[in-house]
Amino acid sequence: MKGKKGMTLIELILSMGIMVIILSASMMIFTLYCKKYIYTTIELEHKLKLKEAAQLIEISISQLNKDNIQFKEKDMALEGTDFCGKVHKINLSGRYTNSKNTDLYYYKNLGQLRKNSYGEQNVLSRNIKYIKVNELIPSKLIKIVIGDKFQNEETKIIFIGEGI
Repeated sequence: MKGKKGMTLIELILSMGIMVIILSASMMIFTLYCKKYIYTTIELEHKLKLKEAAQLIEISISQLNKDNIQFKEKDMALEGTDFCGKVHKINLSGRYTNSKNTDLYYYKNLGQLRKNSYGEQNVLSRNIKYIKVNELIPSKLIKIVIGDKFQNEETKIIFIGEGI
């Protein structure tokens, strides 16, 4: 037939089939990218929290007078005085403490880094699996490694004494 306008039913069904295939492939790619975005965002958030915990420890150490900081390897604790002469302790052993002079401590049972300056037990960071402290140079330099439950790790090397 000459001058026939429009589409036949077969052409319409074929074009709809091709459109369904293209749309389903697009949806699969979109879903994959959304899942990857969510996973990456969560992973970065956990890494940021570990960095934050390491900075909190470093700040607590920096508030002490570098002349008299002592690292007690057996207790996994740093002890020293501030510039006013008040004794402060940073306990990273994982044991619960309610000591008044313990400013910062790691509580392993709940995976928390807590502030305890005045007995308030404020949680500063969560999901910490371990904190390891090594004295690299006695009374001068320590290495702190913090790991979380999601296989992330943060390392800080901190000067605790005057000069090397």
